[in-house]
Amino acid sequence: MMAHYNAIASEIARSPWLEPIYEVDPSSDEKLWAPWIDGFTRALRLRPEA
Repeated sequence: MMAHYNAIASEIARSPWLEPIYEVDPSSDEKLWAPWIDGFTRALRLRPEA
């Protein structure tokens, strides 16, 4: 989990253009997009007027 956090922090510091960074399931190499969607929708609810 910290590795994913550090990857995101590094990407934000490196580039002003942001794209989703998905975790990968180590047992299947499947991209885990659902946690990203969940976090994105939670963030949108923080400022519904925007």
